[in-house]
Amino acid sequence: MSTPDATDAYSRSKMTCEVLLGASGIEGVRLRLARFVAPGDPGDDVRKLYRAIDPRDAADAVVLAIDAASPGPLYAIAAPTPFSTVDAALLGRDARAAIRARTGRDPAWAPERIGSVIVSERAQRELRWRCLYPSTLLGAN
Repeated sequence: MSTPDATDAYSRSKMTCEVLLGASGIEGVRLRLARFVAPGDPGDDVRKLYRAIDPRDAADAVVLAIDAASPGPLYAIAAPTPFSTVDAALLGRDARAAIRARTGRDPAWAPERIGSVIVSERAQRELRWRCLYPSTLLGAN
């Protein structure tokens, strides 16, 4: 996992809360929820490939974390991504080509580049969380 890019006030405040929780001695679970998206938005459907989530999936993850998470770990919550570290260079220079290579589809919209990807494998593995509303570009919907 890489260091998160806390570039805005919301991200910085969230990370500060995580630090305060860790320093407090209080047991807690840390969830980093990806950007919420609107169903049916083509841009948001692309964002679900690398750093977004349907709010219904986020709510399910929060409930599972309350019921099943062990104190301490950090759980990133985002829709499943088709990307891996081998895709980093292509994502950084031509996101549309990376999306096409991993999904077999050409999206209606794509950012010029994708600088980071949120991976939720820990939540899937440890909490048994499953995303019910992944990107339609994955062919799951």
